[in-house]
Amino acid sequence: MTVYQSGTHRRSVLSLPVDRRLLADEFFLMAHHDVSGQLRVAPRIAGYGATAAVLADLVVAGVLEVTPSGHLACPEPGVRLGGLERQIAAWVAAEPGQPVPVWLDVLADVSVPAIGQRLADAGVVRPVRVRRLVTVRTVWEPTDMNVAAWPWARLSTRIGRGDRLDQFDSVLARLCAAVGVEGRFLGGEPRARQRLDRLLSPVPAQVDVLLWELSAAVGRAVLGGRT
Repeated sequence: MTVYQSGTHRRSVLSLPVDRRLLADEFFLMAHHDVSGQLRVAPRIAGYGATAAVLADLVVAGVLEVTPSGHLACPEPGVRLGGLERQIAAWVAAEPGQPVPVWLDVLADVSVPAIGQRLADAGVVRPVRVRRLVTVRTVWEPTDMNVAAWPWARLSTRIGRGDRLDQFDSVLARLCAAVGVEGRFLGGEPRARQRLDRLLSPVPAQVDVLLWELSAAVGRAVLGGRT
């Protein structure tokens, strides 16, 4: 469960343990503008990143695992979860042996709306329907710019000071880099990416597989014009 502090109001999000932040929440905020709520990348790319973030949260929690062959498995289907996490765990348990790229493709269209609704229920964002010609889309407008900006501000400060990133922020930074929103915390310095690479901490092997598969999925989408 991610806990946000905004003024005198404490906002808690998600149904996972309260003693840790969630990558899905913070990636969602990184992928959206902290004032307008507009996506900073193409919807399909954001969907891949959000899906990888949710899967990484579930792997870290021990609910899912990435097998040596690169497939997703659900060894703990009885773990109590809520919302999107519960649904994903049930899907993986029902379809054992599907490779990670398949799940990234299947879940890419549902992850962003599900995370957005969960954050809206917690008061972190509010859904705004935007009509353009014959299409209507939902923009997730932050209710507090300081809350929405906290993930990138934290990363930017730590990287600027040369602090080694902990495991959580290392995964978050790599998620952002994979989908192309790392500029939010790296700025425009020519060697900023090399400095980031030096500050990253090792991540669990199964999470590393998810990150590599995310990069590959984004690459395929860009080359195939599916963004």
